[in-house]
Order: sequence, then structure tokens, then C-alpha cells
Amino acid sequence: MSFLKKIFGQTIKVKQDISIRAQFRDYAFFEKELTRINKWLNTDTEDDKIYLQENDSFLPSHYYGRFSTDEKKIEVLYSMGKPIEEVRAVFLEALPNFIKGWHDYFQNYSQSLKVISLAILLEIPDKQFMDLVLIIEKTNNNNILKRWGPGALIAFLINSKKKEFVVPEKVFIPELYQSLFDLRKLEKTEAEKALEKYLGSWYKKNKNAAWYENHKKSWGYSGYWSWEAGAVAKILELDAKYFKNNPYFPFDLVYS
Repeated sequence: MSFLKKIFGQTIKVKQDISIRAQFRDYAFFEKELTRINKWLNTDTEDDKIYLQENDSFLPSHYYGRFSTDEKKIEVLYSMGKPIEEVRAVFLEALPNFIKGWHDYFQNYSQSLKVISLAILLEIPDKQFMDLVLIIEKTNNNNILKRWGPGALIAFLINSKKKEFVVPEKVFIPELYQSLFDLRKLEKTEAEKALEKYLGSWYKKNKNAAWYENHKKSWGYSGYWSWEAGAVAKILELDAKYFKNNPYFPFDLVYS
């Protein structure tokens, strides 16, 4: 793959070896997104210094906001084809912000599922994984959030590394995740076919998500990835041939 770049008034052809993983947009688009996100993060760092001059410590919402920006950077890096090691490094650097950002009214189930899925896909060290699990367990034991707890799917993912974690029966948001959770009951070949079917309707089923059709905007698109499908496929050791060409499946994180 190549792109054109102007230097001193001349247009030259520059070889680009990175293979884009996401659909709809090219490397130049994601490069601009990455530059924009890094500017945000740098601005946040400067604002943090000013804030701490006037306050003793940050609120959980501060850490959560920082992680939300980090999260976009992780997605952009993966989508534009950066090495998995680079994606992992950014995730590990960002994870403390997610952990410190938790509070009693934290109610973003989809984000918790994404973070747990990425932790499994990126094969983070056990210490950081268990720090993350402690936060999910707080949610599970929080009376305010009993309506969803960690949900059966998150519990199943955690249990792949922490065997004593109890997997409940209830699947939160079953219209999105029940069929994915049920893969664990199927024979391998049937599970592979079922996951292929799940991925086929995944994007349309998320039509109410804030990121739906983001690729049609001039900025803000970071790729469409079913991280949870990738984590389940990794745990169940499903055959790669069924998902290699699926645009929503994070293939390189599952079979790298």
C-alpha cells in the first residue's frame, strides 16, 4: 500500500507497509484521528496540573473521562494496523484510569464488557487482570447495580482466567449477548457456525449505539469491532477460517 506526500513542493510516493484492519476508512484518516486524540490527551495532562494546584485529588469522573479518550486511541491503533504490542502497551497504561474511574453509580455495562474482552485478547499480565476483576466484583456486589451485576457473559470471560468466579444464569442485554454466551454449550463446529451467524447481525443489532454509522462522519470513527466475540472465540479455541474475512471480528488479536 502507498500514499502520496508533499515535501518541499514535490509530491512523492511513500510506501506504507502497515495493513489497515478496519473497513470504510484509509490509513490517512486514522492517522489524523490519532493525532487529534493525542492532542486531547496532552491537553488533559496540562489541565490536570492546573486542577491539582487547586484541589487535593481527582474525582473518579476525571479518571473515567481520561480512560474514554484512551479507549478511542486503542481502537484507532488497532484499526489502522499498528502492532499488537503497541496496542497492548497503551491498554496497560490506560487500565489504571478505568479502575480509578469506577464509582457506585458506574453503569456502563458495554464498556465493562469491552475492557474485559480486550484484557483477554491482549493477554495482559495476571496482576493487572486481577486488579480489573476486583472492580467488576465491586459492581457485582453493589446493591445500586443489582439489576445487571457483571452479567453471565462477563463472568464467563473472567472465569476463563479466574476459575473460582461464579457464573450467574442471567445475561444482561440478552438481545445482544445471549447467543454469544450460549456458544459455550455447543460442540466446536456448531459454535463456529453460530458465532459466524452472530457476527453477521452484530452491526445491525447495535444500531442504537452511539458509535453506529460513525464512519459517515468526518471524524470520530475508530473502527467497528466485536471485541467480546473475539474473546469468546479465543477462549473456546474456535477455527479461524470461519472469521478471517469478517469485518467486525478482531482476527489479529485472536489468532496472532
